[in-house]
Amino acid sequence: GETGSVVALDHAPENIAAAQRRISELGVPRLIETKVSNVTELPFADGSFDCVWCANVTQYLTDAELARAVAEFARVVKPGGLVALKEADIAFWQFRPVDPRLIWRLYDAGVTVGDTQVIGALRGWGISRWLRQSGLEVIKQQTTLIERAAPFEPFAVAFLGGLLQWLASRALLLPLSTVDKAEWAKIGGSAEEILRHPDACYQEAFTLTVGR
Repeated sequence: GETGSVVALDHAPENIAAAQRRISELGVPRLIETKVSNVTELPFADGSFDCVWCANVTQYLTDAELARAVAEFARVVKPGGLVALKEADIAFWQFRPVDPRLIWRLYDAGVTVGDTQVIGALRGWGISRWLRQSGLEVIKQQTTLIERAAPFEPFAVAFLGGLLQWLASRALLLPLSTVDKAEWAKIGGSAEEILRHPDACYQEAFTLTVGR
C-alpha cells in the first residue's frame, strides 16, 4: 500500500543499477530502496521486515551458505513474518528431442565434482529443511511446472538456445564419456535447429517454499 516500502538487495551492482532504472521509470523511488549486499550477511537489524522474498538465488549457494542465508532471513523478519524462497528445480528440465539421459549424466558428473550450481539447482523441494533448521515453520510448498512446445516464439528460441549452449559448455568441462561430450558439442552447435524441430518441447519447474 501507500505506507509500505521495499528494500531490494542484490550481490551484483549491475543488477541494482538495472533495478534503480526501473524504479525511476515507475516513479516510485520513495517506496523502494536498493542495496548491494550478500544474502549471507544482511545489513539490517533484527525484526526489520514483515517478509523476505528470495528468488533464483539459492542455487548459487553451497549448503553452508544457504544455512547462513536462511538464518539471516529468519533474523531480519518480525515475529510471525514470512520467509519465501522461490527456486528453479532442474530435475524437471527437458529439452526434447534431446535425450534426457544426457542431461541426467551431466547432473551426476556435476554433483560428483562438487559443482555448486548443479547441486543447488537440484535442491528444489528439499529447501524446506533449511527453513526448519533456522526455527521457521514451513507453511507452504508448491512446485509449478512450465511447459513450452514448438513452434517457439523467437524470444524463446534465443533464451532456450542459450540454456542448451550453457549446458553444452558445462558438459565439456565435466568428467563425462567421450561419446557424451561429442553429443553435447553437437547440441551446442545446433541449439536453434533442435528447438525448431516440430516435436520440440521444453519443461522446467520452480519450487516455492514459505516459512513463518
